[in-house]
Amino acid sequence: MEESAGEKRMGGSRSSVLARTLEEMTRGAKPERVVLQATILMVIALVAAIPYIRYLLETAIGRGILGVEAASGVFVTDLLLLGILLFLCALVGLAFAPRYRLPGLGLSKRLVRDFPLLVFGGLALAALTFFLFDRFFYAVSPGSYPTSPLMLFCLPVKGAVTDEVILRLGMLTLAVGLLKHRGAGVILIAALASLMSLRYFQFLGIPMGFNYIMIAHLALSFLGNVALGYLYISRGLMHAMILKAAYGSRYLAVAVVLAGG
Repeated sequence: MEESAGEKRMGGSRSSVLARTLEEMTRGAKPERVVLQATILMVIALVAAIPYIRYLLETAIGRGILGVEAASGVFVTDLLLLGILLFLCALVGLAFAPRYRLPGLGLSKRLVRDFPLLVFGGLALAALTFFLFDRFFYAVSPGSYPTSPLMLFCLPVKGAVTDEVILRLGMLTLAVGLLKHRGAGVILIAALASLMSLRYFQFLGIPMGFNYIMIAHLALSFLGNVALGYLYISRGLMHAMILKAAYGSRYLAVAVVLAGG
């Protein structure tokens, strides 16, 4: 019995040391609160991504890239992997944001004050992208743009929530910690995000040579990701999410001006 009691004391001591170590590493972030917030963010971001994943798979089926049975397996696998990735990114971002002096979610009164400016900035980026890229790429691949009201709503939400949890809250927080420099972290993740965006064209089998469309896409993607990264490190995740949601209005512009015409 004495040995059992001693083991319990040792176990409690280890737990206490681990909890203190985690708090020191994260500069006071409470583990229980971080896990709860990360779980909530993961669920919201995963739900936001479901219509987009279904849209991609339906497009792939329509193009003969995937069969119906194969697409069902891909859907389940993608949801599982995406859920794990979202949870880890949210956990890392929320836990280490205080350590790297990042604003984290950025829920403050300033968010309300900055809201109109964020919407205007997102709309301005959307207009720039429409005129320099979308109207040319639409001629090459009109099926890459959604036309249903559901997807015109869901796609910007997915971009604002799911993508930002991964790219800004997770990856950018890690980049700032590894590079010990906020600006370098923003540039690195902007470059990686721009290159990763090319996977969409590869998935749909759209040839992307070294031409105006590819250069415009990479340049605009990099510019947008730099702006979103700056907002995250200076104001918080919610600022980046609002700008990204307004930026998603470009899909509505394509549906009305190009597809509607």
